[in-house]
Amino acid sequence: MTQTLIYTPTLMEKLLGKWYKWWYITKYEWSRSGATPFADILFQVNIFITNTLWVYVWSLTSPTTAIYLLSGKILSYFINNYWYNRIGQHIVSGKLTNLLLTPSSLFLIYFFESLGGRIFRNLLALITLFLVILMFSFSGLTLPFSNFNYWVFVLIPFLFFINFSMNFLISSIAFFLKDKRDFMTSTEIIQQILNVLSGSFIPLNTIPFLGLTLVYLPISLLFYHPAQIFLGKYSFAQTTLVFAIMIIFSILLFFVAKLVFKLGLKRNESVGL
Repeated sequence: MTQTLIYTPTLMEKLLGKWYKWWYITKYEWSRSGATPFADILFQVNIFITNTLWVYVWSLTSPTTAIYLLSGKILSYFINNYWYNRIGQHIVSGKLTNLLLTPSSLFLIYFFESLGGRIFRNLLALITLFLVILMFSFSGLTLPFSNFNYWVFVLIPFLFFINFSMNFLISSIAFFLKDKRDFMTSTEIIQQILNVLSGSFIPLNTIPFLGLTLVYLPISLLFYHPAQIFLGKYSFAQTTLVFAIMIIFSILLFFVAKLVFKLGLKRNESVGL
């Protein structure tokens, strides 16, 4: 007599119900991201060298700017994902066609993939950054942790969402390019421009002529304004205003990213790329 096996849902399946698939995607990408230790080591070496050089140069010329960059980096390593590479490669290679058959939203699939895929590496990057901070603390350059406004961490979910929506928008460029090399080159240039406009290379208010204008661009919400809040430079009213603008911008960017992606899909269907 054959014994029938009865499937018993896990605790997470019981708790999340139909939302369990998003947890599964996040968990899967988390596991996958930690499966390449050699790549992780090289990634941390790159993080260490880059941040050490930046902090060293700025500490010689402007210790205030060095502290600003380190503070902003602490926040940015919670939100970085660079998921436009994977989405763009799927578009250029044609793999996106298969993904379109899934009944779920592609935006949400990629969002939770990026959430799980970047958590591990971002945490490692954060640890490496604190090693850089510890190293420079012996030379007298220390972060004013006692003055930090830790309410800024409430913004992290919105920052991550804005960052991902920006990536989703950038990836749509692949619909209008024929070669993956063109896509990689284009996105690299765009990413560098966004780094400058967000204030992750230099404080926006110190840039000659354009500084005061760049501060009011929405892209500055990704680095400059959160760093200023973190350092305690903004009053409660200014912090609340940044928070409100960030919510509005995240909603608008979400719809713009999905609209441009749909336009790319229509071109993909009509031209047959």
